[in-house]
Amino acid sequence: MKISNTALGIVAMAASPFLFIQMYLGGGGNTNQTGVCDLIYMTGWACVVIVLLRLHATGPGNRNKMILYIQLGTLSIAQAWNIWTIADPGNTSLLYRIMDFFWPISNITLLVAGIIIAVKGVLKGWNRYAVLIAGSWLPFSIIVFMLVGNGMGGIIISGIYSTIAWFGMGYMIWKSRLDTDAQLRESDVQPI
Repeated sequence: MKISNTALGIVAMAASPFLFIQMYLGGGGNTNQTGVCDLIYMTGWACVVIVLLRLHATGPGNRNKMILYIQLGTLSIAQAWNIWTIADPGNTSLLYRIMDFFWPISNITLLVAGIIIAVKGVLKGWNRYAVLIAGSWLPFSIIVFMLVGNGMGGIIISGIYSTIAWFGMGYMIWKSRLDTDAQLRESDVQPI
């Protein structure tokens, strides 16, 4: 059963504030609750990537989609880490630490995907830049934490940026069903 872009968009929008909640609750540490928040957040993120694949957002052909498949791979490993964190948040094993590194790798991959999507121009209007804006969260947050520090101010600024950016991607894919349906009525061309 294929889940609609609308349903995936709703999940992505609903999941968008959970990184902010995780940062607020965790304060830099891992707990069962932060693992649950991260799991929800990355589930919404994965929903976005699935629809980006459907929309051929990085261009037609499997070679162009490779960055999105890599994104799903990095998210899958990060999700396994989230599940491990829920079960054992105090784990200090080498494998746990290696898997934790897939969080920033996922963000770097999203930034690369955002650049490719913006350059290819398959998505139109502000949709073309939604992934790039979300992908810029990691460098933005690094700069914010360098300037403001790791306290509540940095968490709030970074968390608000993340929530808005990931909600924007969710809204974009939610809206993609409407745009795709309208285009399909006009022609047989598929992506927006």
